[in-house]
Amino acid sequence: MILKRLKNQLLCVIGACLLTSTVAAAEYPSRDIRLIVPWPAGGGADAISRKLGSIAEQKMPVSIYIENIAGAVTASGLMQMSRARPDGHTIGVLTYDSVITLPRGKMVPGYSLDNMTPIARITSEADAVVVSEQSGFTSFEQLIEAAKAEPNTVRVGVAPRGSGPFLAVRRLEKQAGVKFNVITYPGSSSAEAEALLSGELDAAISSLGDFSGVIESGDVKAW
Repeated sequence: MILKRLKNQLLCVIGACLLTSTVAAAEYPSRDIRLIVPWPAGGGADAISRKLGSIAEQKMPVSIYIENIAGAVTASGLMQMSRARPDGHTIGVLTYDSVITLPRGKMVPGYSLDNMTPIARITSEADAVVVSEQSGFTSFEQLIEAAKAEPNTVRVGVAPRGSGPFLAVRRLEKQAGVKFNVITYPGSSSAEAEALLSGELDAAISSLGDFSGVIESGDVKAW
């Protein structure tokens, strides 16, 4: 989801593109647009944002440049976005953690969705369990059986504590009656993909988009 700062005088980007007869629309955009991605470069959110920016630039008289500001489960970048001048030239990307994890857990003082307003929903996808070819697992059931047989031995990579994937793996443990060796990665999902390929992980949990490259190559399987 892409957001902008919430202010009465703030222009909706979509409206500015359509209502070109108004004075305000004629003046917007007056300079390049900053798109804050609150995750490191190389992950799914980063790739989608760059693709979106590239497509949008074809219909706009200015450039859209990506700025990766990671940290605090997306709060670092989004708080910078919400504090920017409210003129529509700074927008940001929200993921599950931005909308659910941070507000529900009250994890970062000063972070609030009330300071933002949505202008477009870009993607909607469920998380998936991804396993490496080296793990030897050929089915989800086999993964669960191995975790039951030897608790804390099946290595599963997820985003930091409190994130959507972290909560997902804990819920899976509870529902399946297993215990994984959960390893968190503070960076983008590209670090988890590298860990899968090197044999550092048996599996990982994230959105399919985050692992599209290694899935298409056949190096990992996803369920």
